[in-house]
Amino acid sequence: MNMILHDIGSELIENGDTIESPKHTEGGEIMHFDRVIANPPFSQNYSKAKMEFPERFAYGFAPENGVRRLT
Repeated sequence: MNMILHDIGSELIENGDTIESPKHTEGGEIMHFDRVIANPPFSQNYSKAKMEFPERFAYGFAPENGVRRLT
């Protein structure tokens, strides 16, 4: 959305679940970039078991079921 709002339309924009199944791949490997501009999906639900490239998260994972409320 940021790229559209800033009229940057020359880049490849993919729609999908970037945590479980990233779209920017080459030859079965994740593409590497010098810079990435993104809004993190803080409340997105995901499953570590379904991730195609779990090695991207060398510093750990967010809770799998998104934000949990304290009761």
